[in-house]
Amino acid sequence: MVTDHTHCGHLIDKVFVSRPDLYNCPVVQSTLKTKHKTIILGQDLYDSDVVCIQRSKVKLYDLREPNIDRLRYNLGTYPWASLILSTDIEKVYCDFVNIVHNTLA
Repeated sequence: MVTDHTHCGHLIDKVFVSRPDLYNCPVVQSTLKTKHKTIILGQDLYDSDVVCIQRSKVKLYDLREPNIDRLRYNLGTYPWASLILSTDIEKVYCDFVNIVHNTLA
């Protein structure tokens, strides 16, 4: 798949794909300070019939120390007795996930 040199005139050893006709592998200059070049193995959307690009939003949490301390405090002081006394593991799990999600919100 790699046709250009990636370091000192050498090619990368091996790239395995099940359908080489669906992928391309350009060699580009690395954004890092290195002698090596970067390869980007990606689906060749121009030659395939499948064109499906989906974007999704990813929620990022603020992991600074005051926020982690607040989360630790809220989870540490939550009254967990109702969950501990329950015998339905599915309900306990769902309730636990909901409590953590609400605490993070």
